[in-house]
Amino acid sequence: MRAYTMVFVNGFYSAALSKSLPLQKGVVIASLAEAMRSDEGQISVHISKYLDPGADAFTALNTAFTLDGAYINVPDGVVVEDPVHILFLSTGDAQTISQPRNLIITGSNSQVRIVEHYASLRSGVYFTNSVTEVKVGKNSVVDAVKVQAENIESYHVATTVASIDADGNYESHALSNGSKIYRHNLNVTLGGDGGNTTLEGLYLTAGDQLSDTHSMIDHASPHCTSGEHYKGILDGKSRAVFNGKIMVRKDAQKTNSYQENRNIILSDEAKVDTKPQLEIFADDVKCSHGATVGQLSKESMFYLRSRGIGEEQARMILIYAFANDVLKNIKEDAVRSELEGVLASRFLMGVQ
Repeated sequence: MRAYTMVFVNGFYSAALSKSLPLQKGVVIASLAEAMRSDEGQISVHISKYLDPGADAFTALNTAFTLDGAYINVPDGVVVEDPVHILFLSTGDAQTISQPRNLIITGSNSQVRIVEHYASLRSGVYFTNSVTEVKVGKNSVVDAVKVQAENIESYHVATTVASIDADGNYESHALSNGSKIYRHNLNVTLGGDGGNTTLEGLYLTAGDQLSDTHSMIDHASPHCTSGEHYKGILDGKSRAVFNGKIMVRKDAQKTNSYQENRNIILSDEAKVDTKPQLEIFADDVKCSHGATVGQLSKESMFYLRSRGIGEEQARMILIYAFANDVLKNIKEDAVRSELEGVLASRFLMGVQ
């Protein structure tokens, strides 16, 4: 994948492993620690502005102890042609804690694509406490992919906060299949007329893994749209939680929003707790929500088997079709192909 690549090892930026590409005038892509020395004024205007640093213990911990992260600033009227790939690697050498802080800012009429990727080089217990703040300027587009593929001994708490100005568009694609316990807090505020956000996610769990997603879409302005579509595939004794809320404030008339969470259970001992919510204070809106938990369709399995398809292959076809609703919307071909490979390796012969 042709991309501007930033690599962080155990929470610290590695210039040797990173890769630069020519950038349009005014675009800044740098480590947060470096940018604090050269662009502190601009950073201080935005950092911690879109979240309450004391809202929860993990955000407060990150705010107090973060040492580095990614800083991306796209000025007015600029379209960043290549995606920005931010890769956080853990070596697993010791029981470490890393607390990356990412700040992404776009001016008006600008565009940027982000891939935020967390991975492990080997097994080992460690903890990641990440915070990503996104400011979407007027009539701008931020397309963000978040991949959490760390080893199953690790622990990860992630917080993502996005603030969207008038006519801005924020797309989030969150995919997770790693960590023993993974918690993602995702909060989006539509703060200007005509804003839009689309949140999509896919979580894969097995063994005794826990995937815990808490989302909040705050319709604070009129004429905004939002859509949230999360899916889960669970096996073993794993557990998943989806707790999503859409809030429509009193003045946010002409809101159009939907939310759905769908899950497939592949074993008798896996469990999902799902709670989609609507909190509406306006009277001229169109909102819907729903959730399902079920198993692979016996009728569909029978149909595929009757066409001469083996049991494992039929199972994989149904799992892939279920997951592809989310994967197909990822614009980066290399990332989408990688995730399709993860899906195949994990479920083709059954989840281990």
